[in-house]
Amino acid sequence: MTKQELFDKAVKGLKEQGFIQSMRGKQCAYRGYAGRKCLIGHLITDEEYHPAMETKNAFFICERYPRLAHLKPHSYFLKSLQEVHDNHPTPDAMVHGLRIFAADHNLDVSELEECPATE
Repeated sequence: MTKQELFDKAVKGLKEQGFIQSMRGKQCAYRGYAGRKCLIGHLITDEEYHPAMETKNAFFICERYPRLAHLKPHSYFLKSLQEVHDNHPTPDAMVHGLRIFAADHNLDVSELEECPATE
């Protein structure tokens, strides 16, 4: 997958859950309450997921879990993308952060077009 495809797939998944963070307790989680997934969690199938991934950043899991070999070429990119999710706790802030991330990485934001424009 390209960076654009990864971004689009992750954003689409977050959009479907209202850009609400995926949490377990007070921590962001690849698989959280109410079936939510974090930004990177939307790129990990249920077959690829393992609970031991929780609390580890995207770079670590892409590099260490053979089942995520398809994501490994983008491990640095995904770690940066994960930070957008983790550091923007509200839906509006997350959309804003994703727009900035996309601009910084020359990504198309059409997946965000119907989302609120935030300052």
